[in-house]
Amino acid sequence: MKHRIVIFGGSGFIGSATKETFNESYEIVAPTRKECDVIKHPEKIGEYIQEGDIVYNFVGEIPHGIFYMGLLRKTNYVAAINILNVAIQKKAWKIILAGTAKDNPSGYTIWKHAAAIEYITQKKIQAVVLAYTNIYGKGGKGVINQLEKRIKRNEDCILIAEKEVIDFIYIKDVVEINKKAIDLKHGQYYAGSRTKTSLVEVARILKNYLGPFD
Repeated sequence: MKHRIVIFGGSGFIGSATKETFNESYEIVAPTRKECDVIKHPEKIGEYIQEGDIVYNFVGEIPHGIFYMGLLRKTNYVAAINILNVAIQKKAWKIILAGTAKDNPSGYTIWKHAAAIEYITQKKIQAVVLAYTNIYGKGGKGVINQLEKRIKRNEDCILIAEKEVIDFIYIKDVVEINKKAIDLKHGQYYAGSRTKTSLVEVARILKNYLGPFD
């Protein structure tokens, strides 16, 4: 009998990369936002989760300014809570939440990771919470991807926090961690390289690699 894996947020950067790597020993269920809007219609979540399932939550929104904080709360906090509650009701075998580490310079952390952790602690919910550092790779929206776009457009890389150092992790490594999470004990896990690089150094490396653009 195949294990069922239910992936919410399976069309996003992390979710799509993870979804494609599971082999045929798993039955993959990955409803789209149109099929199952976990925020507006949480009652639909139960249509996709069965007892004994492995449930991943990759639903998330990257911030693009202070005016997006309301959207962040809805997407990153409310979605996580809704999925958690239904997964528990349906007696899912394992719940895996994708969050971000405290040193990730993103509002994504505020609503998705910190708030979800608080909820899990209060309710004594058993789940695996992965705290990613800043993820990069093709199709991503993180710091490295944004710097790459600016360099390709010959725009100045204005670094507000030049002295800030960040731990980066490649999307393929994130995918491997997501898959291994199935065998992890319930708890919080830091997912990064544990090697921090300054934004100035990152910009320099990208410029040297990409070269000048006409």
